[in-house]
Amino acid sequence: GAGCYLSRALSWADVKFETVAIDASPEFVSMYDAAVSMWQDTRQFMVDNGLTGGRWGQSNRMSQFYAAQLRFFRQLCTAAKVDTVVRLCQEALDEEKCPVIGLQSTGEARTADFVATMAQSKGADDDELVFESFVEPAALILSNFIERTLLEYPGARTLLHRAKNLVLPKNPLDDLIDRLGGAKNVAEMTGRNKRMERDTQAGGYRYVKRTDYYGGCSVDDVNILERAAFQSGHKNVAIISDAASAGISLHAEKNATNTKQRVQITLELAWSADKTVQQLGRTHRSNQVTPPIYKIVSTNICGEHRFASAVAHRLQQLGALTQGDRRAASASEAMAAFNLQTKWAREALRTTLNIIITGGYVKDPTYETLNPPWLEDMMREGLPAGQDLPEPGTPEYSSRRHAVLNRWCSAASIELNAVGLGANKTKNGIAINTVLNRLLGMRVAMQAQFFGYFSTILDKVVSKAKKDGTYEGTGIIKPGCDKITLRSSEVICEHPNGAAATSHTIFDMDRGVPFAKAKKLLDDEVRSGCNIVVVLPVPWALWIGCWPWSVH
Repeated sequence: GAGCYLSRALSWADVKFETVAIDASPEFVSMYDAAVSMWQDTRQFMVDNGLTGGRWGQSNRMSQFYAAQLRFFRQLCTAAKVDTVVRLCQEALDEEKCPVIGLQSTGEARTADFVATMAQSKGADDDELVFESFVEPAALILSNFIERTLLEYPGARTLLHRAKNLVLPKNPLDDLIDRLGGAKNVAEMTGRNKRMERDTQAGGYRYVKRTDYYGGCSVDDVNILERAAFQSGHKNVAIISDAASAGISLHAEKNATNTKQRVQITLELAWSADKTVQQLGRTHRSNQVTPPIYKIVSTNICGEHRFASAVAHRLQQLGALTQGDRRAASASEAMAAFNLQTKWAREALRTTLNIIITGGYVKDPTYETLNPPWLEDMMREGLPAGQDLPEPGTPEYSSRRHAVLNRWCSAASIELNAVGLGANKTKNGIAINTVLNRLLGMRVAMQAQFFGYFSTILDKVVSKAKKDGTYEGTGIIKPGCDKITLRSSEVICEHPNGAAATSHTIFDMDRGVPFAKAKKLLDDEVRSGCNIVVVLPVPWALWIGCWPWSVH
């Protein structure tokens, strides 16, 4: 029989997206900067011992260094948001809503290694140990890297001693569960087998199996039981990780006991937007009483844009999935400001690095007078009390501006060198992801200043492109072809009230290269002495094989 296809997508109408920006506390900034000094000294130790060369083993160690550094500061950025997430959860609970916290890493591997080491040193089973505090995963990332990679070199033990004495945050997941009421109030849906729990009788923390709460079962079963406890209202808070972001529904289902509106709080973004969308979909599904509220939490630690940028870029590429309803605020719109994977951002990055390398001098007069947001505050330093800056445009103002900018460029250049972004690395161009990765290893104040200058230049680049008519927005997809023509358009369905019609439209898109243009490109390459490889379909290859010419 005859049939038809129906393309169905869940509407995002009435779904709310919010970005919650928080300022890291002075105590956290001091802790972060101390960790930065530690990582920069570790890198310098590797440079001094010739471990940054081009040989495979040496380059592999540097790759391990940067990978460990990225994981380390990702943990710190996540920990910086715990206080805010706890507050958002309390606000949601006070408003008779149910918070769902989304994160990616649980810290299980490093916690398990630490507990196993302690158990071996004390000659006891891991479930017999009582710990004074939660494990610090970030500290273990750094110390493990030094132990496994550098310990054979003289002086490495001093580095290791310093690393183990750093004061760093607790495991965010264990800390959150503890502060939100413990296992009796928080439904944890992750892939880990064990976790740290407070032991009120022993006066410390024990490393226990998650399944113990339900009398013993498999990890898969405990996630199902935790979901049931949340959906039935026995537990008011849910925490999900990447491992539980598929196949689990936590929405305000109509036939569930717990039909309170969900507030999904993103504590830690996934490395890929596909996983982010997957996790967001846990609380937004069909047959729900109310759509969820999404809150994406970010800090003022500018290096964190590295994670948000990759996700925002991919979310905007997935616009058809996240913008299914034109009336709804979408994830891509909420994170549009984080998207730095554009050619405009790359151009702005090149300009920013060039300004730093040249000490504030650039040929383009556009940037000769462009001030970053922090520059005039620096220019006021050292002025007598009550005295204001000279008027912009005057020789006195320009002289002071150049002097301050030159000093900042020198300081920024030193900081860039300390994270492996010296002039020799940046003069030929460098990927924006690499810069954002290394930005995490800079002090918080310098991160903010660098990113502030970069953002100011980016705004100028985008503004200029819009004036020139060359700017391509993220909402419109331009066909990648030289020529597009309309073949036909036919109305296939009309709405009963006549408000709208659906048309089937066919376009012809010419993605090929004209023969004359292709031959010119070929001739130019032949004249330049290049070796040409031409790949053709078999019939064309046979035909050209009979042609009285040859390509070498």
